[in-house]
Amino acid sequence: MGVNFRKSIESASDLKTEPVEIPAWPQVDDDGKTVLKEDGTPNCTYYVRMMSLGERQAFDMAVAVKRGDTYEMNPQRVRAELLVRTLCDDKGVRLFEDSEIGVVEGKGGDPCGAAFTAAQSLN
Repeated sequence: MGVNFRKSIESASDLKTEPVEIPAWPQVDDDGKTVLKEDGTPNCTYYVRMMSLGERQAFDMAVAVKRGDTYEMNPQRVRAELLVRTLCDDKGVRLFEDSEIGVVEGKGGDPCGAAFTAAQSLN
């Protein structure tokens, strides 16, 4: 019996998530109440995820600017584009759609910086 390389690749769970603590964003439940950890402190744990190759290619095009015959990265949108595509729940499900980038753009630079650093390390 030989190795099925294709099946091995297809079945691999290779899209990682990583927790990131963001004290400025205490979690709230559906009723708007702060979610507490077992020790009674606010739960400020969020997650970022690794993008699939297809998502990464879409991200690259979203931040690309054509200059002459080449494309360059537009630094004005990199942070928000990366965060809107990688912020997720503990199961890796995205929190925002691409079209909701304005939500992320309206958040503070320091909290977004912590999430961006974690997302960047995965992507």
